[in-house]
Formats: sequence, C-alpha cells, structure tokens
Amino acid sequence: MQGPDRPIPIRPGRLTHWPEGHERQHLERLVRYFTRARVRLDEGFSIGTLDKGNPDQGRRDKKANFMAKLQAELLHHENWDGTPRT
Repeated sequence: MQGPDRPIPIRPGRLTHWPEGHERQHLERLVRYFTRARVRLDEGFSIGTLDKGNPDQGRRDKKANFMAKLQAELLHHENWDGTPRT
C-alpha cells in the first residue's frame, strides 16, 4: 500500500489548476483517505453545511469537484486499496 503522503501522479494535460486556498498535500491526503474507504467522490459527494445560501458553498463545491477529478487520476494509477495497477 502506498503511503498517505505520496503525491498522486497526474497524467499530462490534466488538472493544471489547483483550487485557490487549498494545499496540494492536504487534498491528496483527503482523496487517499476517501478512496481507501471506497467513497466515490464523483457521485453526489459534497462538502459544506446545511445552510441555504452559504456564500462559501461555491468554493466548497469547486473543492469537491476537484477532489473527484483527483480521485479519477489516483484510480488510473492505483487500485482502491492503494496497490499499484499492473
């Protein structure tokens, strides 16, 4: 199994823009954590509160969408349990 601090490899031409105000290592750790727990980030996953009209919700939605794309890159290179794909 890969370590949680190992960078997620990204194929050329993908994910060129990181969300503003978020550290790469933190997002990669979150994606690895959710992937190990087998949580699909591209199917209805959201970050936020139950407050309607929260002004910070747009930024959180961008973060969730980016994490889904990052998980797709991770699953291209590794299995759900963190072992390298052959």
